[in-house]
Amino acid sequence: MIILLVCIAMLVFFVWYLPRFLTIEQERNEILKDISAKLDKKD
Repeated sequence: MIILLVCIAMLVFFVWYLPRFLTIEQERNEILKDISAKLDKKD
C-alpha cells in the first residue's frame, strides 16, 4: 500500500515537474543562442 502511494507520488511529481524542466531548458538554449550570436558578431 505504501509502495503504491510512493509510486503514485513520484509519477505525479514527475508529470508536474517535466513541463517546467523543459521550459527551463528551452530558455537556457535561447540564452546560449543569443550569446553565441553576439560572439559571432564580434569576430
